[in-house]
Amino acid sequence: MKKILVLAIALRVLVAAFLFHPDIKTFNFQASFLKKGVFNIYTYLTENKKNLSLKDDFVYFPLTYFTLGVNQIVTSPILGGNFDAWLGNADSNSSVTDPNIFKYLLVLKLPYLIADVAIAFLLLNYLREVLVGSIASSGFCCDLDAIFVTPVF
Repeated sequence: MKKILVLAIALRVLVAAFLFHPDIKTFNFQASFLKKGVFNIYTYLTENKKNLSLKDDFVYFPLTYFTLGVNQIVTSPILGGNFDAWLGNADSNSSVTDPNIFKYLLVLKLPYLIADVAIAFLLLNYLREVLVGSIASSGFCCDLDAIFVTPVF
């Protein structure tokens, strides 16, 4: 059982590092303003839309903004100095040719990976008493939607 869980986690990490969707840049670009002291992202984006390279609205709940912003604050030493320039660059070609893209993608997706693994362990611990833990773990390990969709975004 533990080998299957380790394999599932390794597969998620690989998928997270190598699959890219442009939306991850958009909402992480917006969340990067927390590092600059912006607490009300909605007002900030409205007032500064002309000056921003990515002009999309922030359509998520405030908890998303703060979670992703804190993740960037904590992981900024790993991300490096060119990370903010990569986030703010609206050119789709240079986004995927950056040599650090795999590192950026993996670090940006860490909160999702941690939540995914934590939920799997909670389900296993809860369902172990009911003798259905193997079913829950097989769902975590073999559910292609969970493996490929969650780590992409």
